[in-house]
Amino acid sequence: MHGPDLPEDTFAIAFTIKRKAPNYVRPASEADTARVIATACGALGSCRDYLFDTIHGLEGFGIHDHHLNRIARQVREHRG
Repeated sequence: MHGPDLPEDTFAIAFTIKRKAPNYVRPASEADTARVIATACGALGSCRDYLFDTIHGLEGFGIHDHHLNRIARQVREHRG
């Protein structure tokens, strides 16, 4: 990544969506989304960790995403 306020050694990973892919899941309710995030895991780690790392990274730039924070609250409350 690069930008006027970012150190030169700032790196990021991005994911893209191919909406026509057979495994693409259409948008679901926040409760369903939280349930999946709370329990899913892939090659790069758990979805739960990815969510909380994303929120923490955004907050480091002064960005507070209310949607992600609502889902995070539900993920924390999920008992599996």
